[in-house]
Amino acid sequence: MAINTKPVSGSSHSLFCLFIYLVVPMAASEHSSTDEALENLQEETSKQSKLEFSSDEEELIIRMYKLVGERWALIAGRIPGRTAEQIEKYWTATYSTSE
Repeated sequence: MAINTKPVSGSSHSLFCLFIYLVVPMAASEHSSTDEALENLQEETSKQSKLEFSSDEEELIIRMYKLVGERWALIAGRIPGRTAEQIEKYWTATYSTSE
């Protein structure tokens, strides 16, 4: 299959330039609004995950922290479905003191 390497001339070239001029900026703006929507969704998910600890889980985290300190994996092992990262984020967001 041969590819035509001659430069495009006449009205078809003008139409192509007009297409590029109009479509490329629209595509870029669509991506930025999609990126913003994704960032908003991630922020909402992050906020919700911090609040999804039951009172029983909170009590157990506090008791375990008093016993073993910042051994998040050990604490998470006592709470089904929780990871060490989730426990640490919860503790930091809830009980950490800023100095």
